[in-house]
Formats: sequence, C-alpha cells, structure tokens
Amino acid sequence: MKNFRVVHRLKRRLRQGARLIVADPRRIDLVKSPHVHADHHLPLRPGTNVAFINAMAHVIVSELVPSAMSRGGSTSVTRAA
Repeated sequence: MKNFRVVHRLKRRLRQGARLIVADPRRIDLVKSPHVHADHHLPLRPGTNVAFINAMAHVIVSELVPSAMSRGGSTSVTRAA
C-alpha cells in the first residue's frame, strides 16, 4: 500500500480490534505480513468481481440498512475517525 494515511488508519483500526477481509486473487502483503494480517482471504477468480460486489451490496441493503432503520439510526455513511 502506498498511501500512508490509509495504512496508518488501517493499522490503528486493526489494533482496536477491527477484522480485515481481503478479496484479491493474489496473495498480497495484507493477507499476511509481520504487522498486519487478514482474518480472511477471498481469492476471487478472474471475472467474478461483479458477482462479489453485487452479493456485498445485497447483504448491505437487505440486512444492515433495515436494522439501522429499526434502531432509529441514520443510514448515512459517516467517516471513521
């Protein structure tokens, strides 16, 4: 990763207990390195990117948005600190 800010925020969130899922056909540095490791690596096959994105969007819209609305929360995306 070349963007220092993104790497710094990612490492901070992982130290706070966030889980990391990497969806990449290659075994990149984030999958396993001395300081950062992914909880799950999804080695997507070439040509399956659109199906993966559609599945993720379906889960977000069908499960996460209704549960946020039932709790009276906002569905707007907020920037993580």
